[in-house]
Amino acid sequence: MDGTIFKTDFGWAAVAATEKGVCEVVLPTQSKTLVRKMVSDASLSSTPLLSALERDIVRYFKGGRVSFKDYRLDYKDATEFQKLVWKAASRIPYGETATYGDVARAVGKPSSCRAVGQALGANPIPLLIPCHRVVAASGVGGFSGGTDLKAKMLQLEGTLR
Repeated sequence: MDGTIFKTDFGWAAVAATEKGVCEVVLPTQSKTLVRKMVSDASLSSTPLLSALERDIVRYFKGGRVSFKDYRLDYKDATEFQKLVWKAASRIPYGETATYGDVARAVGKPSSCRAVGQALGANPIPLLIPCHRVVAASGVGGFSGGTDLKAKMLQLEGTLR
């Protein structure tokens, strides 16, 4: 697994990939040391794939409209339910949101809102699988990168004022 650490306008971030595709995105934080610990299994060496992804992520956090749909993803040890939820979340367009209930209905499990939230919380590839676009019916909802970062990302996309 190869990985790279880089700086965005929101802080330090990282990405990692296997030969199958992108397997990890570490969302921006102020601590480069913390980011390094989060990608400890990756040998830090950039590849053309990681360089392109780094450029796109940096552009996204500058406020650019970026599509991550063309990147191959490596779901590694994900369950079938997690894959269903992540694929449903991936269909939410830039600048739009869906509720946990919407995603639960999209995967054919309308009473599984809590399980959808847990699957999204286990997403190792945030941003490429845009779990930040899934919100609670009553507000922003949770996020592995923290609710402040989620709100800022939704503001970048124009869905939160």
